Amino acid sequence: MQNDFEEKSPKPWTKEDAYDKAVKYCNYQERSARDVRTKLITHAIYGALQEEIIGRLIDENFINDERYARSFVRGKFKYNSWGKNKIVNELKFELIPNSIITAALTEIDDEEYQRVIKNEIIKKGRILKKKENNESVLKRKIISFLVQRGFAYQDIAECFNSGIPKF
Repeated sequence: MQNDFEEKSPKPWTKEDAYDKAVKYCNYQERSARDVRTKLITHAIYGALQEEIIGRLIDENFINDERYARSFVRGKFKYNSWGKNKIVNELKFELIPNSIITAALTEIDDEEYQRVIKNEIIKKGRILKKKENNESVLKRKIISFLVQRGFAYQDIAECFNSGIPKF
């Protein structure tokens, strides 16, 4: 008798099960081929079968690198306030071609990009101001934070030089 607390081994997927599950996975949100490949590997789908499923998903437009990259750029910029450098690195990690990454970055409006940097400077400045009184140390910490978020030093410096309201 099996203990209720023991994990049951998952039922192996058939070829059609794997395809159907991959379609549902792609329909839930935009996915890259790498995302789908990782999902299939977790369910022991390898090799030719894996490539066949991914090829079919691409042919049927369930996987589209350009659409994925544009969605990724919009989401990470709008909801996570990521800078272009971090977005580019993550898309490269997903094995998205450079030409598609460059095209997807056009989703970010330059004025909106500068506004987000200014807002992040103000927001982080208010948090750090409670702990740090030295202006140069405060500025250095804010710059470090924004660089980690993927914003270029040049863009950050431009925002500081254009006049940031006091935090």
